[in-house]
Amino acid sequence: MSISKGCRLLKLTSSKNLDLGERLVALNADRAEEERNGIIRWLRPDYQAPNEVQTQQVIAGVVEAEEAVIAPVEQKPFPKQPKEQLATIRDLLRTSGGEWTVAQIAAQFKGGGRYKGAIAENLERLEWFGVLLCREDGHTKRWQFAELQQSA
Repeated sequence: MSISKGCRLLKLTSSKNLDLGERLVALNADRAEEERNGIIRWLRPDYQAPNEVQTQQVIAGVVEAEEAVIAPVEQKPFPKQPKEQLATIRDLLRTSGGEWTVAQIAAQFKGGGRYKGAIAENLERLEWFGVLLCREDGHTKRWQFAELQQSA
């Protein structure tokens, strides 16, 4: 490396470095073209562009896996009391392991579809208390018991 007038200049002497430099210049030109066409690839979209609508480009040959419904041995009624709801959801995720969606949890209870709102609220409360961890895949949130995540 040589220093010229306070600026650092990288000497590209080997053919590998020249090829790499050419590829970087081409990649930068492609990025600039995308930005002129309105496509901006944020590194941290939640932080850099929180008010932008996030769209994911479809990649040919990649198909989203369908969500697996975990059928319970016996469906139980969903508890009516908030405290019991929290304990039931916590115990389900703690004893079953893995990641769960609201739909998968609702399928564990009789008439569970009508309790999806209450289940989602309780999952967020348990996450806030640090009992559960949440991971988002696009538009799908998945929760798991926090101790299971830490031991993995």
